[in-house]
Amino acid sequence: MTQDIGLVSCSGPKESHKAPARDLYTSQLFRASLEVALARHPLVYILPPHEDQRRVQEGPRPRAPHPVGAGRRR
Repeated sequence: MTQDIGLVSCSGPKESHKAPARDLYTSQLFRASLEVALARHPLVYILPPHEDQRRVQEGPRPRAPHPVGAGRRR
């Protein structure tokens, strides 16, 4: 069984306080990408930021995407 999902990369500046992923990132690109993904897909995830260069050289540590919730209904 396949599932239609949207993926949005976190990008740009973010709020200085803790917030859900959908509210944390403030760039126009992120907001527009999230809006399009929510309009086109029933489920949307926000991909977490990359680890720093040292972590990549040591081997990446898997991180789960942040679920945003339901987008459009089929």
